[in-house]
Order: sequence, then structure tokens, then C-alpha cells
Amino acid sequence: EWRETEGMRRLSRVHRLSPDGRVKWAFPADGPAAMTFLYLDADPTGRRVAILTGEETSGLAPDPPLQSGALCVLDGATGRMLDLHIFEPLRPYFDRVLFWQSVSVGHDGRRAAIGLHDGRSFIFDLEDLAVAHAFDFGAPIRIGGIPVSAGATYTKVAPVSVCYFQTGNSSVPSGAAAEQRAVAPPGPHPRANAIHAVGPDGQVLWRFRSGHHYQNFWTSADGRWMLTSVQKHASETAGDSGAMLFDTRRTGGGSDRFVYYYQTEGLSLFQAGICPDGSAVAIVETPFQNNDRRRVQGDYQVHIVR
Repeated sequence: EWRETEGMRRLSRVHRLSPDGRVKWAFPADGPAAMTFLYLDADPTGRRVAILTGEETSGLAPDPPLQSGALCVLDGATGRMLDLHIFEPLRPYFDRVLFWQSVSVGHDGRRAAIGLHDGRSFIFDLEDLAVAHAFDFGAPIRIGGIPVSAGATYTKVAPVSVCYFQTGNSSVPSGAAAEQRAVAPPGPHPRANAIHAVGPDGQVLWRFRSGHHYQNFWTSADGRWMLTSVQKHASETAGDSGAMLFDTRRTGGGSDRFVYYYQTEGLSLFQAGICPDGSAVAIVETPFQNNDRRRVQGDYQVHIVR
């Protein structure tokens, strides 16, 4: 992505490189798009590429059919666009569609999991180029007359075709906040700060909540082990942060599958990793300003846990 300070001109382009560094294709083929390509993912062989489109350059529309708030699906071999699925805003609470790092393509390139800031989540069929399942995990509900939502910001299609979705902290949608002058939710969204595991048929297999905000997912090659980075608000917990490991072959709910919590003194952010056989994990820690203790807590370091 390119950015210019005057007018914030956004230009984005995706390149596929060969092992020796040659450009195999670029998308768009004739030059960068006048918008942000927020995040993308592909299957290991590059059969399908899924791109989330973000904000457009002010006063400069991207070439049709590209537009913001969409899932753009490419043929990974040629870079040709196969489909552009446009997500409609969830009015009246949201006037546009926003994403974060919330797209994941399955190992075989047949499915993608997508999360939206308005709390909705989707499983997209990359063969039929259509939504296979839709979920309202964190979509707005009214508490005391005030709409409260929980954004979906991370997803993962595991090797065993289980899709993991995350819902974040409770918040008041921007439209409702301006209209009703509500700066904070009157209560938590009932599915905020939760992990939702969904099977191939679109049914929820299990959920997990521990009061943490879950950030991203990583799985072993066989899908048995699932790792997620977690944290609570620092001022409330003086840094309750780290990573949680789940054995998904166990039966029961999320609490039955939860096996280990590794805590860090600093904050554990949304970058981590797990070995293909699940024998070790890597967790990234960063320091933060602990206002309760009036000091910097934690350090810049990587934890390797076996």
C-alpha cells in the first residue's frame, strides 16, 4: 500500500512471486487500485487468494468493479479476479463495512472465514463463490435501549475444516453513539470476548469464554492443537496476558478442551506460532505502561514454550 500525506491517497496492489523472486502476476494487472487492500490470505498452494478491501482514496474511485467493504477472490494461478462479494452495511447501526485481519482461507482453498467489525461472521464457499453460512455472533443487540455490538476481528479455517471465529470487546456502534450520545455500553454483549468453533455444516461445535480478548488463531497441521493470544485490559488486571492452548480432540465444551494458559508479564499481541506437530509454540511479548503500578511492565521478547 502507498500513502501520500496530502489527501491520504491510498494505492494497493498484490503481487505473487515465484521462488526465485520473479513476479508471476500482479493484481490489478494494469496498476495499483485507488484503495486499501486491508488484508489477504491464501491456501498453501496458492490456489485461491482472498482479499478484504478497505477505504478508498478520497475523490478517486477505484476501477470497477472494485469497491470498499468487499471480499475479492482471485485465481491464485493467474491473478484473475473470480468474484467480488460486497457486504452490505448493517444499518442503522453501521454506515459502512470495516474489517481487520479477519479473513482465513482453508488448506484446500475451498472455503474462507470472514469477520466484520459490526459483529457478523461468514463462511464463504470459494468454489461456488457464495456465502455458505452467516452468523450474528457479535451483531448489535439492545441493552437498556442502547445498541451494543462485539466486533469479529480474527478468523481461522483449521485443517479439519473447523472454522474459528472471535468476538472482541463490547462497544456502542458509531451511529448509535452519535445519535444517543452513548460513550460506553450499558452492559456487555452476551457473546463478547468469545471463541466460536463452527463445523463444516455451519453448526456451532463449542464456545469458550474466560473474560479475555482473544487475538488470532494458530493450529497444528492435523488441527488437533489450537493456540490463541489473549489479554485483558491492563488497568483492570495489571497485565493478564499470554496465550491459551486447546486440545480440540477432547469432547465437551470449550472449557473441556482448554488445556494450558501461558502468561507473560507484558502484553501478548496477535502474532504467535505453533509447530506443525504441536510440540512447541512461539509467543511475542511487548511492554506496556501499567498505570496502576506506575511503571513499564514486560519486555520485547519471544517466548518458546514446549
